[in-house]
Amino acid sequence: MSLQLHNIPNHVRTLLLLMGVLCCKLTSYAQDLPAHNLKPTVDDAAKRQQHNYEQDAQSKATSFAFKPYVGVSFGLVTFFGDVRASNFSIFSGEPSLAFTASAALNEEENYLLTLGCFFGSLVSRQTSLTSPVDNVNFYTKLSQYDLSFTYQLSPLFDGLIRPFVALGVGVVSFRPKGNLKDSDGSYYHYQPNTPVTFNDRFETDLRRKDLYGAGDYPLTSPVIPVSVGGTFKISDYLYVKISYKFTYTFTDMMDNVSGKVAAAGRKVYDSNTARALINQDYSNYYNDAATPPAMRAAALKTNSINDMYGTFHFGIQIRPFASERFIKKAPPVYVGTEKTSISTTYQKIFLDDENDGPKSVFISTDGSSTSVSAAPRSDGKPVTIPRKFRKLDLNKDGYISEFELNAALEDFLDGYSKYNTREIIDLKRFYYKQPKR
Repeated sequence: MSLQLHNIPNHVRTLLLLMGVLCCKLTSYAQDLPAHNLKPTVDDAAKRQQHNYEQDAQSKATSFAFKPYVGVSFGLVTFFGDVRASNFSIFSGEPSLAFTASAALNEEENYLLTLGCFFGSLVSRQTSLTSPVDNVNFYTKLSQYDLSFTYQLSPLFDGLIRPFVALGVGVVSFRPKGNLKDSDGSYYHYQPNTPVTFNDRFETDLRRKDLYGAGDYPLTSPVIPVSVGGTFKISDYLYVKISYKFTYTFTDMMDNVSGKVAAAGRKVYDSNTARALINQDYSNYYNDAATPPAMRAAALKTNSINDMYGTFHFGIQIRPFASERFIKKAPPVYVGTEKTSISTTYQKIFLDDENDGPKSVFISTDGSSTSVSAAPRSDGKPVTIPRKFRKLDLNKDGYISEFELNAALEDFLDGYSKYNTREIIDLKRFYYKQPKR
């Protein structure tokens, strides 16, 4: 007589299902136990525990080195182009605001990828009391978006300062305007040796006005930003960043003045002749019939390179996901034949003093787990202790001993250490790179 599944009561089916799951769990547990009368040995427990924590580290945590930075900075923008102010200085400029998001590409954080956006403005007012035609000005807002590759040098002064250089690509948008009219709405009338009082209104769209016959040129351009600077560590969460970014553009029209436009005007008018005619009767400068755009262009003083600008940035970076605290009650850890006591908050670091046990460093604190392979010690030449670890060499013998390493680890686990997780891992690696004694 066959058993019909649909005739079995619901509560019986549920009970059978639970019994099946329980059998599977017990079978799996039995398979994990060694074959010595199902009683685990210390070495088997160590191997199994090492495997379990390695899987836990890979599945539950992201490496500390790959957690992103976000930053905000304020700065001053200086213009390098055809319209050059009389009081030009690289230490003066217009205010700007920048936002960045960075992610490390390797564990040591030597390489980072940074996405940035920048908002600011450029202003330049070129004046002359001897040549009215040389009175030129412009103003434009800037919006720049770029992606940069950053190389960070090794940390200095115990990891407090880290210099960097960066190279990127991006795009910038602009729209030049000019201050051509006074407060009464009349065009400025320049005369030799006669000062002019300017207002701060840049009321004229220079591309639309088309004083020099440039036409409707593009208002966006690719850019190549190059940065140098340094980050100053305040804590694992907070950094101060100072940098200077030099941006090369692929346009010469940010100030509405271009060497190519001037060269086109000089094909029609001689430069000196055009300047003399305009200075002789500046009242007709904005009259296209009396002063054609080609004549105005020929009278310009320009250079032959594209526009550029530099920005001095001062700001902060924060690491919002830098927390490494992950409260977890860890079972005892077996290393070789010795049992290491573990607190309920910390999973201690495996110490393989004979280099014949577990080959991984495990850290579980309140936030993340990290698993890093430990490099075997070599018998080569002595290794110089890195500057940031020299104060751990208590007897000043140029060697980090097992006692000195343990002392540093205990301070870290007890919360008294100034080193972060990545630096503790670096210390462990360095210990194994030292020649044996």
